[in-house]
Amino acid sequence: MESFLSAIKKCVQEFKKLDGALIKIVSHLDADGLSASSIIIRALSNAGYKFSLTTVRQIDEFLFEELKREHFSVLVFLDLGSGSLRQIEESFGEKKAVILDHHKPQEYNPKNITFLNPHVYGIDGSKEISG
Repeated sequence: MESFLSAIKKCVQEFKKLDGALIKIVSHLDADGLSASSIIIRALSNAGYKFSLTTVRQIDEFLFEELKREHFSVLVFLDLGSGSLRQIEESFGEKKAVILDHHKPQEYNPKNITFLNPHVYGIDGSKEISG
């Protein structure tokens, strides 16, 4: 649990470096996704960040094409994205991407994504913690 808490602190530090960045939030359209988005929206608003939010049922090619047409410098996935790590990194490699998710991740170690998932730290994201 200590390593997971340290990773959370490191992720917060990454967000603090985004000063002035236009942030696109993509959240899962369910209870924990909407809860996660309301928490991050509150935090970003309090810190003065500019952002927009899109809620989706799933990640698919249509969503990626839509996101590629938008102008943002940071992409944040909430309560989804762990199953699309490679696709996200390959599609948005020139932009900063952050994934905060509790679903079991795909077998891929992203290099250009800030990735926070309890499964990586031995915590069962399907039973012990939510998005």
